Amino acid sequence: MNLNAEVDVEVDADMVEEKLEEEREEEEEAEEEKEEDEEGQLGCKSCPDSTITLGFGSIAPSDCGCPEKEIDMNRLDGFECVPCMEGMSCPALSQLVDLESGTSVLGPDFTPKIQAGFYAIVGAPTEVFKCRSFETCPGGPPGTCGGGLIGIPCAECPAGSTWTGSVCEDCAGWRQALWVLAVLAIFGFLTLAYYLATSKVTAKATVLFATTASFGMLVMAMQNLGLVGMMTVEWPVSLQGLFSICQFLLLDIDSYGFSCIAGQSEPVRYLLSALIFPLGVAWLALCFGVSKLFPKKRQWEGPKVCSTMGAFLQVGFSTMSATSLAPMMCYQHPNGQRSIMKYPGVICGSSEHDVMLVIAWILLMVFVFGFVSLCAFAAYMVPRWSAKRQDHFVACARFLVFRFRLDSWWFGVPLLVRGPLINLPVVMATDFPPIQVVVIAMVLTTGMAPWTHGGFQKHQIQ
Repeated sequence: MNLNAEVDVEVDADMVEEKLEEEREEEEEAEEEKEEDEEGQLGCKSCPDSTITLGFGSIAPSDCGCPEKEIDMNRLDGFECVPCMEGMSCPALSQLVDLESGTSVLGPDFTPKIQAGFYAIVGAPTEVFKCRSFETCPGGPPGTCGGGLIGIPCAECPAGSTWTGSVCEDCAGWRQALWVLAVLAIFGFLTLAYYLATSKVTAKATVLFATTASFGMLVMAMQNLGLVGMMTVEWPVSLQGLFSICQFLLLDIDSYGFSCIAGQSEPVRYLLSALIFPLGVAWLALCFGVSKLFPKKRQWEGPKVCSTMGAFLQVGFSTMSATSLAPMMCYQHPNGQRSIMKYPGVICGSSEHDVMLVIAWILLMVFVFGFVSLCAFAAYMVPRWSAKRQDHFVACARFLVFRFRLDSWWFGVPLLVRGPLINLPVVMATDFPPIQVVVIAMVLTTGMAPWTHGGFQKHQIQ
């Protein structure tokens, strides 16, 4: 009994000591929220509600201020402490006037600022926008952009210049000349593709067949890597260069001087990039019409032209789907507004965004969904066309079936939808990277068909 009594006394003493310690801490915190501006007083005056001082010995009302992560919005006498948004660095005693000027009488350690990767306009310094990278928005006072960028949020170069990935440079004549040559090369390649994609099919793979098939697989793999790189995930720096190269095939070409010929308007640049696919089809149709002016031996055949058009759209299908879905990928700023991920200068819901959505839906419905529907119909009808000796129809669908075995002629259609399925999670969950990772992993795993016996043997570790 005596032992238990001694234990009880020790426990009670510890509890009393802890309570006294808590009371002393509360008194110290209360004293830090007080100041005294008159000599000879026995106590301190309390700072206004929701404000504090930096410590003991404060002698003026001006020593009071907002606590850390809050900022005083009152430009005159008094205090109006409000929480700082994401993207703002607000030490204790932060003031709006200090944020606007970029300096504080208390020193740089007490100067509020915009964090790197975020932007705020001078007229509304607490309305924070999220930038596409730390290079474009280095942080500091409101209105600060890197590399000579302007606009909200540091999303465009001045007129007559282009973004190179790190700085805005003047549009030299050679940049425009290269783009003109690139456009001419694309049309020349499409013309040559008619002869490459319509060669005679043989039982054994020729060198030309193996080369074109390998090139197509390489392009599709790079497109898929580019789609994965579009996820709003913080990738390692070592991978960002690879994703940047692959995203070139997805028409992410602003870093290659595209604004030198398209201008600074985002809707115009988007329209020109979306027109690549209709113009490619129109060019092949024009070449077909012009060939009718030549002798019959040199005239292009209609079924082969259809197959070449299909091959062009098939190779660029992932790019086409990513382009059509780009205006629908809106990420949220700390201030509640949303911007297009690829074109951050376009605020979602604005008139510019509406124009881009109209272009996107036309491209999506006519060329993406329309092309998939035609391919699915062709895959369904090819056996019947072949049985009925309707060779001209089979020749039109040659691009879809010639790479696969006779018992897997339809496999070209599932390959088409892989690109949009990889892209769709970024559209539906732009602000939620974990969801993007899980869904895209499921899409890629499903594409390997690991539940089949052949798939297991194909992908198991040897």
